[in-house]
Amino acid sequence: MVQNGVKLRKADMTLTQDFLDKYTEFETFIKNRNNVGKFEKSDILNDKVLKRNRNLWEFYRNLRNLLTHEPEVRNGNYVILTQKLYDDFSRDVDRIMHPKTALNIAVKESSIYKVKQGEIISNVIETMLEKNYTCTPIVDNTEKLIGVFSSHSLMLYFNKYKDGIVEEPQKATIADLIEFCSLDENKEIEYKFVAKTCDEYYIKDLFKKSLVDKKRLEALFVTENGHSSEKLLGIITHWDLDK
Repeated sequence: MVQNGVKLRKADMTLTQDFLDKYTEFETFIKNRNNVGKFEKSDILNDKVLKRNRNLWEFYRNLRNLLTHEPEVRNGNYVILTQKLYDDFSRDVDRIMHPKTALNIAVKESSIYKVKQGEIISNVIETMLEKNYTCTPIVDNTEKLIGVFSSHSLMLYFNKYKDGIVEEPQKATIADLIEFCSLDENKEIEYKFVAKTCDEYYIKDLFKKSLVDKKRLEALFVTENGHSSEKLLGIITHWDLDK
């Protein structure tokens, strides 16, 4: 096909139309998410998720406007939309429309190093040092989370009992320190529970907020509905968000 003396490949024309169609679908999705009426004017860049990477989405919006309203651009005289650009755009759109959930991101329950109250403390510490873990969940026989063992647990214990753990330290168990393994005991770090369906943007906001509050969010525990009384399904640390 020839337009304005420039021969456009059918593939280029199709790619441009695919981009415009996908942008329209995406724009409708964002408006619906923000409760904006179909014919109501709104800047999608006001969406809280798009604000995270405003420059990128501003580029996509400007490209859409040029392809829609400027014939010289749409005809391929100035801009040829490449397959890579379309693929990147499509990937970014799909990630916004179908974000990862807490359960997608989390280290699954079957892979978590967790302990029960009867386990020997020295053995637990040895494993934690070997695996470079800063804390480990404590669960009961139903896999419900009942506490977290960490170095802070030991400090709290020794602060209260100056004479040491027990007469035979090598036999001391997690149960001997359980009162110092509360999820709410530490004033500098915290743990939270989230539902397995929470999206990645909500999760990132929780970790970001902890920096502002100056109380470090050590980990998120994933359960069915985000309740501490439910079985532990997974655990998320800020390291997991970078994977």
